[in-house]
Amino acid sequence: MELFGLEIKRRVKRDGLEEPEKVLKSFVPPTEEEGVQTITSATGGYYGQYYDMDGSQTLGEKELIMKYREASEQPETDAAIDDIVNESISSDEKGASVELMLDDLQYEEEIKKKILMEFDHILKLYNFNEHGIDFFRRWYIDGKIYFHMVVDSNAPQDGIQEIRYVDPLYYLFFTFLYILNPILMLLQQDK
Repeated sequence: MELFGLEIKRRVKRDGLEEPEKVLKSFVPPTEEEGVQTITSATGGYYGQYYDMDGSQTLGEKELIMKYREASEQPETDAAIDDIVNESISSDEKGASVELMLDDLQYEEEIKKKILMEFDHILKLYNFNEHGIDFFRRWYIDGKIYFHMVVDSNAPQDGIQEIRYVDPLYYLFFTFLYILNPILMLLQQDK
């Protein structure tokens, strides 16, 4: 049953038993974006920034992203970003804002169909028709965007089960913690 754009259904297998909810391992917690919206606004006054021409005040990535996010909260900047996002993302009569064209790909039709099926699967995992504009806006403000492809470690043959947004402010931390740190530990064991 669908009500107000939300789908309500039971988790029941064919044999009548309830299906247990999958617990997928990920370093990024799942985000609940259904019906939740963060609202921020500038509270009067003035706002100013300057451009560092000689690069003497170069900041790290984290500080730059925070500065970009601060600037995007200003009403004039927010309106300009909204205009850019609205002009950049458009939908066709089917409601799709992105499409994969394989006309010039020199492969058999069967392979092209598999590629299109996987592309559609990824778009569904992203919930792209609903959140594509938000993803573009985040990328436009931060200058980068990261996602974690979650695979069930007990059944990796099932492929990607979930896609989670990774905040660029914490990406370097997660990269070190889950990728570089285990490599460094292996190198230390070899000594």
